[in-house]
Amino acid sequence: MHLAITSLADLAQATAVVGAFEAQRQFLLITTKAKCPDMGSAVYMELIKDLQEEMTKVDDIRQNNRGSPQKDHLAMVADGVGALAWITDPKPAEYVAELFGGAQIYGNKILKEYKDRFESHNQLRILFQSLTSTQG
Repeated sequence: MHLAITSLADLAQATAVVGAFEAQRQFLLITTKAKCPDMGSAVYMELIKDLQEEMTKVDDIRQNNRGSPQKDHLAMVADGVGALAWITDPKPAEYVAELFGGAQIYGNKILKEYKDRFESHNQLRILFQSLTSTQG
């Protein structure tokens, strides 16, 4: 299926999203085998370094392409991926819900803009929102 990856910014952001999920997976694997370090410790900061770097790439692409026709797509993805930082928040459920809500706002903009014109844009929105859905 051809999705709405139509620019280098889209491709770069998609690559960073994969990197962010890989870093989160690595963090989770390590934490299942180790004693939890203090969130402010150097050990903890080292554990989340790769995740932070990938999330920063995702958001930088969004920020650097605000004039792009894909700006809502980039914002939807950046807001959704930002939720991976739940590991640093004392109330992770609230944090994730807030960011997923922001992603949904941009998804709704995509739906409105591309509803009857380009199905691939709507497919991207549907796939991403299924990834970020908080419904069981």
